[in-house]
Amino acid sequence: MIHVGEPLSVLNRQTILRSKVDRWYTYIGEDNEDLYLRNYQDAVAFRPHPIQDIRRARLGSPRDPIRIPKRWASFVLGRVQGRSLLVRDPFSVFSIQWFAHTLGFQIVVVVRHPLAVVASLKRLGYTFDFRNLLEQSSLMNERLERFRSDMENATASTDVVEQGSLLWRIVYECVAEDLLELPVCFVRHEDLSRHPIQEYTQLYERLNLPFNDRARRIIEQHTNDQNRKEVSVKNPFEIRLDSRANLDNWRRRLDGEEIGRILSATRPLVDRFYPDE
Repeated sequence: MIHVGEPLSVLNRQTILRSKVDRWYTYIGEDNEDLYLRNYQDAVAFRPHPIQDIRRARLGSPRDPIRIPKRWASFVLGRVQGRSLLVRDPFSVFSIQWFAHTLGFQIVVVVRHPLAVVASLKRLGYTFDFRNLLEQSSLMNERLERFRSDMENATASTDVVEQGSLLWRIVYECVAEDLLELPVCFVRHEDLSRHPIQEYTQLYERLNLPFNDRARRIIEQHTNDQNRKEVSVKNPFEIRLDSRANLDNWRRRLDGEEIGRILSATRPLVDRFYPDE
């Protein structure tokens, strides 16, 4: 499996796309697929774009001279060994139908409880500018028009709890719609964290992937109790954590009033995805 990370992140300069996107959660559909389709098809076929990659390289960057050849090498390996492509990109969530219908991708969606999501946003001080969504006419017309008023109100606010709760609700209402139409593999972050080996074994089976010793070893290394209990504020992208300990971190970050607001804003979706909690 050859991994490509977050092509639709506005921070991703070394993307598989022609150029990086300028809005979070960029929507891809029939109206604009000509901007993206060829690049995703090339990635699936492991065809690199050396000239584009070199043009995007930062002069004097210590990482780009390593990162770019590394991806070229992985594409060569993928093509020679007949591997599959794994695109990990939470910002493609509104475009799931396009990826499934146009590219034939198998889709995996991971839901994380809104209390944990908002608690992390609060701790890291992350706010969201809903103009990223409001200014995408196709996305609004096809999927998000019913949220317009709430998004406009949240845009004028700096309340992380309000913004995070609304974004979670928007994302997972769209996911709930997609679950009715597509064979999406839907898993809960909490289940993966509590029982990593068991849950990943089942996920691999659903995706018709072999769960071998290497996969088991990597999962154990990234989830065992010797890892950090929570991510560092300075490095929020740390992927090796004590997955079970991390489940309860939100309890120290939210007060009772904030918990009530989050749950009020995200029901009945929370009840649907977490009927046992």
